[in-house]
Amino acid sequence: MSRRGSARGRRPSPAALLLPPAGSLRVFLVNFCLIFAALAVLGTGSLYYADKATRQRIAAQLRYEERIVVDAMLRRVRETLFTVTADLVYLRKRAERQVQSGQPVEALSDDWQDFAGSHRAYFQLRYLDAAGRERLRVQDGETGPILVAPEDLQDKSATSYMQAAALLRPPEILVTRLDANREFGRIQLPVQPVIRFLAPVMAADGSRAGSVAVNYRAALLLSSVQAIGAAGPGTPFLASDRGRAALADYTSGEAEAIARDGALQNQFAAAYPAAWAAMQDRESGSMADGAGGWVTYSRFTVSSLQPPAAFEDATRWRVASDLTGSEVPAGWFIGSRIDAATLERLLAPAESRTASVLSLFATKS
Repeated sequence: MSRRGSARGRRPSPAALLLPPAGSLRVFLVNFCLIFAALAVLGTGSLYYADKATRQRIAAQLRYEERIVVDAMLRRVRETLFTVTADLVYLRKRAERQVQSGQPVEALSDDWQDFAGSHRAYFQLRYLDAAGRERLRVQDGETGPILVAPEDLQDKSATSYMQAAALLRPPEILVTRLDANREFGRIQLPVQPVIRFLAPVMAADGSRAGSVAVNYRAALLLSSVQAIGAAGPGTPFLASDRGRAALADYTSGEAEAIARDGALQNQFAAAYPAAWAAMQDRESGSMADGAGGWVTYSRFTVSSLQPPAAFEDATRWRVASDLTGSEVPAGWFIGSRIDAATLERLLAPAESRTASVLSLFATKS
């Protein structure tokens, strides 16, 4: 066999098969770079859309958690105020029996002190006559409930809540706005947030004999709502129907400002006007707050504090909602807000993966 025929029959080595011909090395490298770049773009795009989906899932989970927290806050408010209302009706019936039997209401002092001792959420129980003057007052003292001396009883006829209470007729009751407690016309220090509950007491002839008033220690409710809301990712709030945020005022160092100005300072409506406007149209919801954050809320209406159908007629009530005057609140907005910085921090894990991959590709190129 010739040398030429022998060369043609020789097979290339496996290593030689893996290498491109010398003339096409540049083409191979160019194609490799193009393929790598295409894969990089596809990979980055896939990660982007995957992280976008992850971000949406995280956002949906945050909304779900906020809704659970807000619903729990709403239940606490409803249950607490319902209990206070039921206690008010009990005290009203007790006073009404006393009046209609011709006995002096002052004789209830021992019973009321016992009641106040076992219901420490109330720092004042009062009976006021038809003219708005206190006839009996039991209030919380340093060692327990005390009976206020007759010479220290006050005329409350000029207060807005007594003027509103004068319009009540059974079974109506009055639930006032959240306010700072006042004594002799001045805000009491240290500031004690209060919600007043009032009910009319009728004489045997059907005329109005007076009113029973309960001053509920609202700080207990506010701190409880604050604690429930703190379990969620956002910051809890309770805003009046006028847009004033109570939690920020009564649980912070603004108490002295309240005492000086006689009004709540933090205006939720002014801070988040877009969210506040949208909140007026729905009983509950979630929305952007206009400042980069997110608001989840439910509206609580005071008129919803109605007794169950199983209650006897004598112990039923109806919360007044159409009285003239500013003492009657429509209710409160109970909610939680995640600010912009917190929202971005909670959503950051999804975006950080895309950023790290893009950095890797930039380094490779």
